Amino acid sequence: MRFCIVAARFNGEITGSLVQGAQAFFKSRGLPKSSVQVRWVPGAFELPVEALRMAKTGRYRAVVAVGCILEGETPHFAFLSQAALQGLVMAGVLSGVPVTCGVITAREWKQAIKVLYQLDVTKDPPGEGMKNFLRHHRVAEESRLFVAALVEGTTSHLKEIDQLLSKYATNWSLSRMAVVDRNILRLGTYELLFGSETPPKVAINEAVELAKRFGDVESGKFVNGVLDSIHKAPASGEASSS
Repeated sequence: MRFCIVAARFNGEITGSLVQGAQAFFKSRGLPKSSVQVRWVPGAFELPVEALRMAKTGRYRAVVAVGCILEGETPHFAFLSQAALQGLVMAGVLSGVPVTCGVITAREWKQAIKVLYQLDVTKDPPGEGMKNFLRHHRVAEESRLFVAALVEGTTSHLKEIDQLLSKYATNWSLSRMAVVDRNILRLGTYELLFGSETPPKVAINEAVELAKRFGDVESGKFVNGVLDSIHKAPASGEASSS
């Protein structure tokens, strides 16, 4: 039984972690390393072509495609995301071999941060804040459940998260942090400790990219340092298992 992982090199720190996560999953199911081949392509746009090519060889039970697309200020993000998703679906249809889509985007994180920011300022209950956000912002139907899950997960663990941030944000109290930095750290900590589907390195990188985009010049470095300390601390394992 053989499987193929097709991975995009672009945003390699994140996709590398996704590949490691997929390999760890196969290993946990008793498959030897030799039964899982990894094929690298330049970016997410090339994933469907290589996935279809690998699926058509007849050598693999399934193909796993992984990549990362970060949203910028142009429509390129939407075009690329749609092309990658539709292409991978067609690769499975045309080959008759299961092709899974492990392409992640930062859009849901971005929207979740906006909701958490709003809740931090208005002090509205999470459910009400989410409804208000959806009334005034266009959110794709397929993203709504994921954004809501991120917001609900973060707010439901807010006490534990804030305790950890207070401990590891050296020389910074929560009240002194910029609102955007505070909520990026909250979401990042939630993903590190309770978001079991997100590899830690991916969660930290997502948070750092958002901090660079929405914070000030030092936000990325600050967020990276705090989340890295939380990830490496023994308390992280205790918190996630409690």
